[in-house]
Amino acid sequence: MVGRRHADEVTNLAPDWWGIKIATVGLRGGFNFKDMRRARINQALDILAVSKLLWRDEALTLLDELGEAERVRYKHLSPPLSILEPARSAYDRT
Repeated sequence: MVGRRHADEVTNLAPDWWGIKIATVGLRGGFNFKDMRRARINQALDILAVSKLLWRDEALTLLDELGEAERVRYKHLSPPLSILEPARSAYDRT
């Protein structure tokens, strides 16, 4: 999301897969949003890096679905997000 004034600069700085929307103020003071560039799938996605954005409970829920949670549920982990390491191989198998 960017204002019209910064649109060209953002286009040059943002990764190719990021979508860009331009925000403008309408006649009655509301906001209008227009796609300048559609978002695409990041082909270089690192699943472990993305998984580190999850809270511990969210990570354990996903590990439960993969059948991997019991190995790490009660361990004291530092950092706590390292619980997702076992899921990496499970994700790669799917």
